[in-house]
Amino acid sequence: NLNIQRVNIKELIYTAAEIALPKIEEKQIELKVAVDVEALEIEADKELIIHVFANLIANAFKYTSSGGIVEVKVFKDAKGVVVEVKDTGIGIPPEDTPHIFEEFFRAGNVLKTTKGTGLGLALAKYIIERHGGNIFLESELGKGTTFRFTIPKKEK
Repeated sequence: NLNIQRVNIKELIYTAAEIALPKIEEKQIELKVAVDVEALEIEADKELIIHVFANLIANAFKYTSSGGIVEVKVFKDAKGVVVEVKDTGIGIPPEDTPHIFEEFFRAGNVLKTTKGTGLGLALAKYIIERHGGNIFLESELGKGTTFRFTIPKKEK
């Protein structure tokens, strides 16, 4: 069962960043966070959404070179809250993007160079869908990747 509560999404982002990036200074990547005031509070399972943010932010840093940028943007739309985690990293090959949320799948351009289980994005997708939302990605090789997920507003 989800433990739904009203939470400050900015706090969740910074908590996740602390978990995901204990050595953030070492890589010299800038983390930018922008949260629209209307989207500041959401109703969600705090621990699970922290896990989603930690995974997306850790991946963004892992696949972005020193001097790059990772941006987290949160804004409101007609259906709820939209979150974007965007990096200036290596990108995902187009042939791999349809499979990126599958369990144990890892993109071909990182298989031999980085460690991972291929479970993080599958779990993130499961968590977002359990909240009634969706998760998508856009990526361009050599230019970066944007993960976008939605958390619908709760009907009263």
